Amino acid sequence: MKSILRPIISGILVGLGKFTSTGSVSVRVFLSSKVIAKKDSIHEIQFEVTDTGLGISDEALGRMFQLFSQADSSTSRRFGGTGLGLSICKQLVELMNGQIGVRSQLGQSSTFWFQKIIA
Repeated sequence: MKSILRPIISGILVGLGKFTSTGSVSVRVFLSSKVIAKKDSIHEIQFEVTDTGLGISDEALGRMFQLFSQADSSTSRRFGGTGLGLSICKQLVELMNGQIGVRSQLGQSSTFWFQKIIA
């Protein structure tokens, strides 16, 4: 799992870093456990990457993980990119049977997260 986590976290960090000219980008990791039987439990790890950047409109949020998609064309002209980064991250997360998502408000911070149940 370690080898697949690096490109996911890196892809999200690179994407958020482009849109955070001032402020910060932070990474948080959460681990939780749930008992599912007397002697069995499941563990879930969740990564969150949050910026203090431009935020994302509700319209653009729905396209964030699609191939060749960016928030808008003016953004790609100013910041560059192919629109592949988050799509690749999503595919990698799905390969390890995880989930990925984003929370954001235009003009405020964005948080990209992904989680995976681990043994």
